[in-house]
Parts: sequence; C-alpha cells; structure tokens
Amino acid sequence: MKKSLIAFFILVSLFAFSKTIHIKADFVKPSDERIEYSGSVVLKIEEENFTLNADNLIVKKLSGKWRITEASSSVTVTLEDGELKGDTLIYDVETRVGTITGNVKGEFIDKTSTETIYIECEQITFDLEEDVFQGAGKVKIQKGSVEANSEEVVYKRKDGIIELLRSVRLKDKEKDLEMEAERVVMDLEEDTMEASSVTVTLEVE
Repeated sequence: MKKSLIAFFILVSLFAFSKTIHIKADFVKPSDERIEYSGSVVLKIEEENFTLNADNLIVKKLSGKWRITEASSSVTVTLEDGELKGDTLIYDVETRVGTITGNVKGEFIDKTSTETIYIECEQITFDLEEDVFQGAGKVKIQKGSVEANSEEVVYKRKDGIIELLRSVRLKDKEKDLEMEAERVVMDLEEDTMEASSVTVTLEVE
C-alpha cells in the first residue's frame, strides 16, 4: 500500500504542470525510470475525456518526463464519443499520439453526421490532437448500410472523412451497390462517396 501511494503521487506531481493523471491498480512497483502497475489498472485524464483500462501498465520517462505508457492485456481506451479495444497500447501522454495493436476494434459516434462508425483491424495509430485514426491490416468498417474491407483506413473525425486504401471491397445494402476499388473516400457530413480504379455492380430489379 505504501509503494502504491508513493508511485501515485510521484506520477501526478510530475504531470501537474500540464494535466492531472489519476491511476488506480492492485499493485505497483516504482523505480527511477519506470513504474509498473498491474491488476485492474485504470488511468484517467479527465481534462481530455481519456480513460485507459488494462491488466498491466508501464509508465516510462522520456527526456526526463513521465510520458510513455505501455499497456497490455484487455486494453480499452475510452475517448470522447469513441472507444478502442486491443491487446497492447503504446501512448505518449504529452503528444497524445498512440498505437493500439492486436484484434483492434473501434467504435465512434461521428461528430459531423452522428452516425456510429465501427472499425476492425490489426492496428490503429491515432493522434488525438488532430483527431485522426489510421488503421492497417485486414480492415473492416461498417457505417449504416455500408460495409467495406480494405488494407488501410484513415478516419479524420474533425472533417468527417473516411479514406479506404488498397484492395477496397465495398457493399451498400441500401443502394444495392457493390464496388471494388483501390481508393474510396467517404464524406460523412455530405453523405457522398468518391472512388478510383473502380469496378461497380448495381442490382436492378
């Protein structure tokens, strides 16, 4: 218990100049350059609506600051209007840039259209300052009646833009449309779509 309190106050005081970070865990092991947390770990940054849940968490120093967090096992990141789940996470709390890997599932309520966007892939790299999410590896997305598969996806939440890249296969059940393309760009606010190097199949009754 004593070690837990020491580690907690060290971490919070070093972050206090820019933001307040709260961490709870069943066990903590602090050292000069890293702090290890395990068992029902919860990290919260209330000013940024950021919550991290995991079984294990390591916080490391970078350039003399406690910045780098490495989470593993049952990782869930809760954001404003969104959630990411995966096996591992590396996140820089100062730059707000991170990468979540392993059976990644993302769920987002789009700010420009109020639709729910579902993304599944092997890895998502995200920049929370720019509100951009880049997914790679067996990408699958769902948006309303639209389902698509590709090798890469770039989701720009501020702009309401989803860009699918490489070997895109898309199906719109509402429009009775199927498409294969190398690139598809969806504008969620305007509810429009553009594609290049495309083959389209329309179902006509």
